[in-house]
Amino acid sequence: MNGKSTEEKAHAETQNYQRKNFALFASFADFFRVGNGNHRPMSSLSKWQEIRRRQGITNAERWLNTLTSSPNPFQLVPQEYDNLLRAIEYALDSPANFDLAYRLIQTLHTYAIGYADWERWLIYLQKAHQQSQLAEKKYEEATLMDMMGYIHRSQGDFKKAETCLSQAVALYKQQSCMSDYAVSLSNLASVLESLGQDGLDVCQNALRIADRSHDEIARARVLLNLSSIYMRRREWQAGLQAAKRAYKLTSQPQHTVLNTRALFNMLSCLGNMEKWDEINATFAQLADDLTQRGDIHTLAKLRNNLGIIALNLHNLAEAEQQWHEALKLQSTIQDPAEMAYLYNNLGMVYTQMGELETAEELLQNAVAIQEQLQDFYQWANAMDNLAEVYEARGETAVARQLRQQTITRLQSLPPTTQIQALLAKLDA
Repeated sequence: MNGKSTEEKAHAETQNYQRKNFALFASFADFFRVGNGNHRPMSSLSKWQEIRRRQGITNAERWLNTLTSSPNPFQLVPQEYDNLLRAIEYALDSPANFDLAYRLIQTLHTYAIGYADWERWLIYLQKAHQQSQLAEKKYEEATLMDMMGYIHRSQGDFKKAETCLSQAVALYKQQSCMSDYAVSLSNLASVLESLGQDGLDVCQNALRIADRSHDEIARARVLLNLSSIYMRRREWQAGLQAAKRAYKLTSQPQHTVLNTRALFNMLSCLGNMEKWDEINATFAQLADDLTQRGDIHTLAKLRNNLGIIALNLHNLAEAEQQWHEALKLQSTIQDPAEMAYLYNNLGMVYTQMGELETAEELLQNAVAIQEQLQDFYQWANAMDNLAEVYEARGETAVARQLRQQTITRLQSLPPTTQIQALLAKLDA
């Protein structure tokens, strides 16, 4: 056989990395050595900075290679997120390294958006966009504009999102990159819908273009936006069909993020259509697949979302079932923040069902975890829900004491919009 085993490739890569670092430190020694063994004074700051810069670029290249060759990037990225961001920063330090920076950004963007690290990521994209313009790299410029549009859309700044996406659409069309053009056009359609304009026709046109491109992943991305537009219009059946088509197109492991988005849309539509039997059958079908991916977290989040849908539809029994299933899943991964949300949600359900002792125990668990995490906004929500338990028992003095304790703490925090809204609710 001519191919190398995984172990041989890893060994070769390690040797290559060691050779690069040996050369790097040899050059470092050369910088501080003059003929006949004499040494330069240690004040040669610029040369030391050059050594550090070159080492940073070497490390950035290594991280890119590690990420692209990893069999399970979803586990690697959370573990090495700070190192990967430093790699981007080193690469962005000079326009000469734009190609490396762009590849790192493009590879990491899919994972990073799940962390909602918007402000920092937007800074990287803006700097990379400036460099793409200087280098007259139109395709890369379009891609970076599309990414910025996604972040502005996620932040709720739809006018900025519209501006970025309109530019991306124009650049893709100018270069006849039709599959990218279709996806970016569907992103723009979703933003237009959020701005109160008719994005449906725009998105359906994007789907026709994607169909002609014969790019299945482009079609899936457009279908996801189409599904979201239907869901915004509360056209659940149409949203479900679009999401199912996207789900079938993204079954390969490398498309996990898109596949999960399709799954979220499917189950949200089914929940709003109150098709709980179909939801539970879908979960049974998908649980093994997601477990094999090591993605128990997604399963738990899906259950949590379905519980919220059921509660909004006043289906307390279904909300209770979904949140208990989510809690079982969370017990295997021990995410304290998610467990606190579930304790809080179940506490609300049991309060409405009149099972006050169970509600009190669950809400006290939520309060204790949020206090430990110092997530005082969620802590205040749980405290307010706990006060409702005491009100339901007729213990109004205890309820008032809890609310006053909550108000006092919230007033000591920065006055964000969320905090102000919660204070207004507690003062009512």
